[in-house]
Amino acid sequence: MDKTLKIAGPWRKSDIFNMPEYETREGYCPVREMKTTEYQIPLELLRRLPKSNQPRVQDCSETAVIEKAEQMKSSKGQTTGICVIANKTEDYFDLAWGNTRYRGAQVLESRGENIANCEKGHIWTTLYEHSIGDLRVFQAIENNVHDVNERATPEDNLKSILDMIDEGRIPNYKDLVQEEQRKKVKELYEKCKMPSHKFQSLWNQVKKKNKATSRKMRTWDKHEIATYVGNNNDYGITKEQCNSKTTSGDIFDVQIDGKDEKLAIYIVSKSSEFGGATLSNTNWNRNIHKHSTKILVAAALNDIKGKDLNKSRDSIIAKIKKWNPSLTAGKSVDRIVFVPQTEEEQDNQLIAGDFLKDTTF
Repeated sequence: MDKTLKIAGPWRKSDIFNMPEYETREGYCPVREMKTTEYQIPLELLRRLPKSNQPRVQDCSETAVIEKAEQMKSSKGQTTGICVIANKTEDYFDLAWGNTRYRGAQVLESRGENIANCEKGHIWTTLYEHSIGDLRVFQAIENNVHDVNERATPEDNLKSILDMIDEGRIPNYKDLVQEEQRKKVKELYEKCKMPSHKFQSLWNQVKKKNKATSRKMRTWDKHEIATYVGNNNDYGITKEQCNSKTTSGDIFDVQIDGKDEKLAIYIVSKSSEFGGATLSNTNWNRNIHKHSTKILVAAALNDIKGKDLNKSRDSIIAKIKKWNPSLTAGKSVDRIVFVPQTEEEQDNQLIAGDFLKDTTF
């Protein structure tokens, strides 16, 4: 090996990108799930990408970097190579992932120490030789296969997903209906090995922060509908009383027209629920078991396309108008309200907290 390669500079392109000149070892990359060749490359030939191109919202703390340095100084040394991109235009290896290991190696270099199984001033490195369009995905995977104390935060994963959407990782994303957007985001989320039990929380944030998502027809989960009712009703029910834990049939003591009433709220997220279950359950609640004296239905129609939404709402209202008189014990639905779902409705009414097609029977 040409020893001057390790200690001399300035560097010529023909020098630093002539990979056979470096010491090598065989390794395995858990990010790409493949065997790799790792090169022992001088730290001074590497540089970190600009912060805007990094997948993390915030770098690991100095404490975490020092801990990593101590681990790499120990007998085990550096177990997995960092990954770099050969930037032949600017004559550097740009770091693709492995920031903490790279920073840890720099800490050791500043102390005059070295990685246990690596020459002083060097670090084990693999080359990124894949499509640049896949880089964000690999970076996100790398952030989620770390040791527990180094794994990506929810904010890191949200940033990664939003960046990938903005870069077109999901083709024609802005033209997809929201249900399909959610499906594609979940596929990407799983591909990046992000924690499955936290997807819904991330999706809620994507809906809020990505314009192409937030302005599409919104899909409402039942707990979101209940929270919206708690925040925006005219019964005096507080958001502490009606919240994400509220379920269909829950009863609230209210005053309507100066009279004490027991109001049962039914939460509906699909038009198909009006096929029998919702109307039947309201009848049992009010007329048979007599748990309530008034019933409010708060609905989203997630199974209806935006262009058909108003027509479906009118159809459901018409159905209730036929249903109520058919009951010998008296009507079972007193009022129905719909939450805003289309792009226009969200723009005009979501902030104000309005309901749509507010109908009293």
